[in-house]
Amino acid sequence: MRLVPWFLLFTLCSAIMAREPQCSRFHYEEQLLEKVIRSEIRMETLDTAVEKVRTDMEAEIQTLKGRPGVLPNPSFFAFNS
Repeated sequence: MRLVPWFLLFTLCSAIMAREPQCSRFHYEEQLLEKVIRSEIRMETLDTAVEKVRTDMEAEIQTLKGRPGVLPNPSFFAFNS
């Protein structure tokens, strides 16, 4: 029975000291803004890469159009219209 008060005191102190740190609103917003900016940079990089691939494919299609029997029926490319 003599240990019960010490145990309660230890439990109370542990609970008080074990709180998670609170982030300020500005810190949270700064982290969120940094994440949004990183995502935007990645999207711009992907957009550039996709545009380059599209341009290369269009050039290749124009090259192949001049060679008979290489391309399938022109309706195959109807998605570009």
